[in-house]
Amino acid sequence: MKIAVLLINKDAEKSAEKLKSAFPNAVFIKVGKGRKDKSRSLNDIVEGIFSKYSGIVFFAACGIVARCIALFIKSKYSDPAVVCVDTKFAFRSRGRG
Repeated sequence: MKIAVLLINKDAEKSAEKLKSAFPNAVFIKVGKGRKDKSRSLNDIVEGIFSKYSGIVFFAACGIVARCIALFIKSKYSDPAVVCVDTKFAFRSRGRG
């Protein structure tokens, strides 16, 4: 399973360290202020990865994620699983048919 983990801020980067051992092959992508390519927005990044991964983990609020993925959703049979996680792992929600 190809998994992308989107890191919105420094707290997300710290929390993501806990996921690295569970998902050693996951791709961790910085999308906040600390990213290298500042010319691409979060929507641009999501558009580029949405069909390439079978799962995407967002360290972001569900409302932000819903707006980001809305344009790319096609089918529960072909879209990636999407999980929203807060940086303390206290709240999470997932979406997939």
